[in-house]
Amino acid sequence: MLYRLVLITCLGAVLEFLDFAIVMLFASELSEVFLPNSGNTGLLWIFAIYSMGSLSRPFGGILFSHFGDRVGRKQLFRLSIIMMSMATLGIGLLPDYATIGSMATILLACLRTLQGLSVGGELPGAIVFSAEHVSPRYRGVLTAAIVASAILGLVIASFMGVTLHRYLTQDQLNSWGWRIPFIAGSLLGILGYFLRRGLIETPLFTAVLDKSAVARIPVIELFRSHGRAVFIGIGLTSSAAAMVSLYMLLPPYASRHLDFPVEDVFVFTTTALLLLSLLTLFCGWLSDQVGRKRLLIIGGTILLMVAHPASEAMKTGSLWTMLLLTLIPAAIANGCYVSSVSELFSTPVRYTGLAVCINLGVCVFGGCVPYIIELLNQSGYNSGPLLLMLVTGLITVVSSSVMVSRHRRSLDSSQQPSADIKLAG
Repeated sequence: MLYRLVLITCLGAVLEFLDFAIVMLFASELSEVFLPNSGNTGLLWIFAIYSMGSLSRPFGGILFSHFGDRVGRKQLFRLSIIMMSMATLGIGLLPDYATIGSMATILLACLRTLQGLSVGGELPGAIVFSAEHVSPRYRGVLTAAIVASAILGLVIASFMGVTLHRYLTQDQLNSWGWRIPFIAGSLLGILGYFLRRGLIETPLFTAVLDKSAVARIPVIELFRSHGRAVFIGIGLTSSAAAMVSLYMLLPPYASRHLDFPVEDVFVFTTTALLLLSLLTLFCGWLSDQVGRKRLLIIGGTILLMVAHPASEAMKTGSLWTMLLLTLIPAAIANGCYVSSVSELFSTPVRYTGLAVCINLGVCVFGGCVPYIIELLNQSGYNSGPLLLMLVTGLITVVSSSVMVSRHRRSLDSSQQPSADIKLAG
């Protein structure tokens, strides 16, 4: 059962984030297809549409987690992946601006919003499903495996970008090539839906049902009894979200502002994300051995130290130097934050707590970043990445410093009373 659970949750994370990332990686092509002859303004609009997916994530998280904390984890875990698949397929089949005019751009924004609603429920659902099934000894590495798999989905999306840009001309990409990853990703997502059939409910939530201890309105109960923990959880998410978003931004950023060949930047991004995925899994394992609090403080401190040289390397086009400086703190953050957030909340509101913290953290510190950095660049201010790393590094250090380490304790709510959480954060 454990191996099947790991396989299904990790595969789902791969597919969901592959589908979610394609919009960013093919931003230049999408701006030509849905906002033709608009130059930098078109790219800025595509970044805005990309951000809409992140802005809708908190709403999707609250919607999915409400029912996940009310009726169970497994049904919502299946619904999220089929919703993402249908939205992604819709984008892949969407008529372009030349065919239906501005309606094409509007429909793209709507489907992107639907993607955000879906992924807002998927990642918290996968994490809570795994965290409540496994032993505390392996919680860090197995939940980190989900994050590593999500990053691997970004790697596959980036690899698609490398392949398509290598073998297709720009005219072919703008005409039909950009549709290939959307259609392929949606079909793989449908496969993931069928693999999730037969999953059993988590034993911790089954115990909550047996005791009739289900929260009536989970989001209200969350802020009533775990308010301080919510802010800590958002802070723990900040640098993980920021660094992944920064790596994802590089293909359109470097090709447009640094005159790098698109294919070369895709190769860099693919390599960077693959290394991040592997190191994320290692840091998750390490967090089970030495504790997540200590690692997060170290990671945030390193990010503060390397922020300036990494930002300067990015501005001058020394992308491999930027990667070398930032990879360790990015991996620590991604390897530790999801298990740490899952340990902040009791079972009746754990899904909601994860959904609110992760989705708000990613929305504020990740999804909106490409738009803001591109807007600042077009306004002549190119130190957006420096500011992002300094702010999120500091927030990570503060948040991890005030949280109480529970990396070897059971998630059973009877051993983790909400009053304890409220006081300890």
